[in-house]
Amino acid sequence: AQLPKPNYEFVRKLYENLVILLVGISREEMQQPIFSAIECLQFPELHDSSIPNIVFSKNLSKLMSASGLQDFSLVKDLYKPESARLRRNLSAIINFAKFREEKLSLFTELQDQSDGLSARLASLKEEHKRLGADEAEHREARDAEEEETLKLEKETIELEAQLRTLNKEQAVLQSEIRTSKSVSKEMSDKVQEEKAKLEEENKKKEELKSRIVLDSPGKMQKVLKEIEDNIENERQCIADVESRARDASHKLETLCRSEKDLLKLTKLMEEVEKDIEKYKDTSRKVKESSAQVVNHENELISLGAQEQHLKRQQNMLTERLGRLEQQFQLKVEATASSVENQQRNKENAQMEHMTAQQKLMNNEAICKTYQEKIKELKTSHGQEIHALNDKYNQLCHQVQEYHKLLVETMEAKT
Repeated sequence: AQLPKPNYEFVRKLYENLVILLVGISREEMQQPIFSAIECLQFPELHDSSIPNIVFSKNLSKLMSASGLQDFSLVKDLYKPESARLRRNLSAIINFAKFREEKLSLFTELQDQSDGLSARLASLKEEHKRLGADEAEHREARDAEEEETLKLEKETIELEAQLRTLNKEQAVLQSEIRTSKSVSKEMSDKVQEEKAKLEEENKKKEELKSRIVLDSPGKMQKVLKEIEDNIENERQCIADVESRARDASHKLETLCRSEKDLLKLTKLMEEVEKDIEKYKDTSRKVKESSAQVVNHENELISLGAQEQHLKRQQNMLTERLGRLEQQFQLKVEATASSVENQQRNKENAQMEHMTAQQKLMNNEAICKTYQEKIKELKTSHGQEIHALNDKYNQLCHQVQEYHKLLVETMEAKT
C-alpha cells in the first residue's frame, strides 16, 4: 500500500528485514555496539544510534552490490526513497534471492567439499611435515648406523682374521699340549723307573758294602767302582730326565697358560660372534629401516601427488565458483539492465497512460460539453417543435376557420 508513496520508516524496516534474511546477520548483531570503536570516541553516548546505522548501511550496500545495483544511494533509496527506484531495487533483490536459493545448495555442497578438501589438505600437510621429520630423523639415524656399521664391519673383518689365526694357533697349541703331556708322562714314568733303579743300586751297594769284609777286597772294590759308576750314570740319567721333565713341565705350564689364554680368546671370540650376530641384527634392522624410509618416501611422493591433485581440484572449484559468480554477476547485470529497461518501458507506459488518461479526461469533458449542448439543443429543438406544433395547430385551426367561413360564404352566395 505504501509502495506508490514510500517513506523512510517503511523503507528502513523493509530493507532491514531483507538484510537479516539474505545477508545472514541478526538484528541484535546490527544493534551491538563496536566497543573498540566506541573507546576511540570522545563522547560515545552521542553515537549510540550512529554506529548501528553504519553497520546497517554497510550490510545494505553489500546486499545491493550483490544484487547488481551499482548506483544504490542511501539518500535516494533510503532517506528520500522514490517509488520507481524502490520497485527496481526490490525487483533486483527478489531476483538475487531466487538466484541465491537456486545456487545455495550447489554452493553449500561445493563449500563443504572445499572445506573437506582444505581440512584433508591441512591434515596431509601435517602428515607430510611429520613424515618429513621422521624421514630426516631416520636418515640421521641411518647415516649414524651406516658409520657404525662400516666400523663394525671393519672390526668384524679384523676379528674374523684374528679368530682364524687364533683357531690355527689353538689347534697347534692343543696338539703341542697333547704331545707335551704325553712326553711329560713318559718322563715321569722314566724318572720313576730310574729312581727305582737307583734305589735298587743303592740297595746293592749296601749289600756289597756289607759283603766287602767277606769277599776279596780288590774284587769288591772293582765291583763297587762299577756300581758307583752305574749309580753316577743313573744319577746323571735321572738329572737329565729331571731336567727334561722340568723343561717339559715348564713347557706344559706355558702351554697351560696358553690354553687358558686360548680359552679366554675363545670366550672373546664367542662374544665377538654375539657382537657379529648383533651387528647382523642391527644391519637387518637398518635394512628394514631403509626399506621403511623408502616406503615413507614413496608415501610422501604419493601424498605429494594427492596434494597436487587436491590443489588442482581446489583451484578448479575456485575457478568454477569464480565462473559462477561471474555468470551470476552477468545475469544480475543483465537482469538489472532488463529491469531498468522494463522500468523505463513501464515509466513510458505510465506516461503514455497518464497522457491517454488526460486525453480521455479531456475527451470526456468535451463529450460532456457536447452532451450538454446536445441536451440544450434538444431542449431548444423540442421547444421550437412545440412552438411550431402550436403554430401549426393554430394555423390548422385558422385554416379550418377560414374554410368554414369560406364554405359558409359560398353557401350564402348560392
